Amino acid sequence: MSITLTVDAETYKGLGDLQKLYVEKDGAYTLDIEGGVVAQSAFDELKKSNETLTGQVTGPDGKSWKEMFEGSQKANQAIRGERDNFEGELKKWRAIGTLEETQKLKDELDAFKQKGEGLDAAQKENTELKGKIRALTDERDALKQSATQLTTERDELAKFKSEAEKLSAYNQAKEQIEATVDKMEGANKRGLSRALIDKYETGKLSFDKDGALIDKAGNLSLQAYAKQYMEDFGLYAVSPNTPGRATPPGGGQPPASTTVDGASLAALMGY
Repeated sequence: MSITLTVDAETYKGLGDLQKLYVEKDGAYTLDIEGGVVAQSAFDELKKSNETLTGQVTGPDGKSWKEMFEGSQKANQAIRGERDNFEGELKKWRAIGTLEETQKLKDELDAFKQKGEGLDAAQKENTELKGKIRALTDERDALKQSATQLTTERDELAKFKSEAEKLSAYNQAKEQIEATVDKMEGANKRGLSRALIDKYETGKLSFDKDGALIDKAGNLSLQAYAKQYMEDFGLYAVSPNTPGRATPPGGGQPPASTTVDGASLAALMGY
């Protein structure tokens, strides 16, 4: 029986006491068993050692330790990649806070969204109210404009009434003066009437509670005042150039007519 077993230098280093059974040849180590030179027990031990060494070279699944190491490296790279991804995600979570804080933030956002929906409804209602207020404001402005117009018309009517009353009083005073002077014998009726009308216009003569003209200062009736005035100023029915007589007011010329009818009054007031 002849058995030859060759191992490489790395395997040879792991043989321990069995190294003495190997002979170096051509860079390798050879075990030569011939004719029982090596005992069976030594051979069995060597075989067992070789099997152990072979198991160290290959894994249980038949892959070499090199393949298993490379696979382990790939697995480690994958694990490191997952770790880096996890750290990246962790940084993101740390940036926005803890899970509880994030949930709280989400709840606040949901509440704000609901509040925003409520604000939209309130804004719509506010817009409607603004429209109603604008309509009321327009109505108020229209009423103010109408009131202003009515006030203007009222003032114009009051002015018209005042002017009409003044003119009516003037005509009434003129009629009383002319009627009184007309009854006075020897009077320069036109001159005296004009003078008395001037006194009325300047406030010397006015109406009493019964509507009769009187001299307020002297408490004289119109007839007594006219007679005194005629005597004081010599307003007699004589030629203005008669010696010893004063020239009547106006040079003896008749005054212009002051009677105003309804049409003339309307024209005077601008109607």
